[in-house]
Amino acid sequence: MKMNELHGGLPNGASAADAPGPASAAALWEQASRYQLDLWQRGILFLDILRERADNMLAHEQAGQRVLRDHEALPDDGRVAILPPVSGG
Repeated sequence: MKMNELHGGLPNGASAADAPGPASAAALWEQASRYQLDLWQRGILFLDILRERADNMLAHEQAGQRVLRDHEALPDDGRVAILPPVSGG
């Protein structure tokens, strides 16, 4: 490989006519629509994960299990609090 090929230039001896042309509008439209579909699907999966986490949190609260530790137990002066472990039930 020649040096100008490494930097994105045309290989030695090639002309601008040999370079690949721009993609067709139909191909660009297809790529954009596939990207948009993938974006929507990933967004829906993310929202479903958030819903599952919220359902789990509500189930734990209704069962009487603490989901988060109380903020009153944490010291305000920057020290690290050593909290007792939360029992499993």
